[in-house]
Amino acid sequence: MSRPVAQPLRPATAAVVVAAALVVAIAAGLVFGLSERPLMAWAAGSMAREVAWVLTLMGLWALEAGLSLALLILAILVVVRGAANLRRGGIFILVAAAMGLFGMFGLSFETYGDPPGLSTVEIVFTVLEVLGGLVRIALLLAGVVIMVRGVQRLRRERGARPRA
Repeated sequence: MSRPVAQPLRPATAAVVVAAALVVAIAAGLVFGLSERPLMAWAAGSMAREVAWVLTLMGLWALEAGLSLALLILAILVVVRGAANLRRGGIFILVAAAMGLFGMFGLSFETYGDPPGLSTVEIVFTVLEVLGGLVRIALLLAGVVIMVRGVQRLRRERGARPRA
């Protein structure tokens, strides 16, 4: 049995909250990414719309990058100091956060020219981008579930031990 006092309960709880926020940000990024062409057509011709579109994308990218970085740090703390379910959940979350920071940015590929529509390369990169996002969401959700179970177990252990 691990010592419940030495477990990183607060970083684990913070990691769960940040991971949930990152899942929402990734899902929003996928929706914006898949609807890029219609939204670009909507924004064309109006400088205010184009600026709003670019600022929205940059804000979403910055939010996702910031959440991934914070989650990476929290997951490292949980993996290093935690045991059992906290460590297992932290590993899932660590991999998902690292994928976001080091592996999945910049997979978009645009070709502008004839014929109008998506080229084969664009389709392949769009599919890879969506699959990468879905893998990150799956890893984050699995890590959250495992870590929540670990936090619940730790709280039960802390409540069951006699007070000094």
